[in-house]
Amino acid sequence: MSSTLINRTPCVVGVFDDDDVFLDACKKLKSKNLKVLDTFTPFPIHGIEKVLDVPRSNLAIAAFMFGTFGFIVGVALQVGLAGFDWPNNFGGKPPVAIPAFVPIIFELTILCASLGMVATYFFRSSLMPGFEPKIYDRHATSHHFVVLVEKTPGMRGEIIEIVKNAGAIEVRDDEYLEQNAPFPLPIKMI
Repeated sequence: MSSTLINRTPCVVGVFDDDDVFLDACKKLKSKNLKVLDTFTPFPIHGIEKVLDVPRSNLAIAAFMFGTFGFIVGVALQVGLAGFDWPNNFGGKPPVAIPAFVPIIFELTILCASLGMVATYFFRSSLMPGFEPKIYDRHATSHHFVVLVEKTPGMRGEIIEIVKNAGAIEVRDDEYLEQNAPFPLPIKMI
């Protein structure tokens, strides 16, 4: 299935069965100035972000924006309903009693932030209809560590040799599929 939302890059796939060997292989690949396209691990590996020069994610900014939206909706809802639409005098309190609004505002802030982050996660990790799934190793979620290295012209043999010498249990050619959003987003997972 071909799509304009998918960039296809030829790559070499290296599969490892030990996390320390995998991390050393990534260090060797980066020391040779080879581009590591992606990695798949069954659990987080301490230090992999530093080795692969992964920039800090902007997801915190997205969470803040979703939370701010929920806060504004909560304040507007409470002030609009209690202050203008249905102003009642309960025990001499003013119609716009901010301390009474705090629980609703808090709950809407958390609700909007969490639902927004779930939607962002599904969108940015390509877990929505219309995106083509690609599994590079069926054991990458249980006990294998996978590294994808971009194939540069004339370097295929050297890349395969580096990955094999680093301790890979399997090395093969494949295609890296990078999902693109139909519109530009300021949020990059990697």
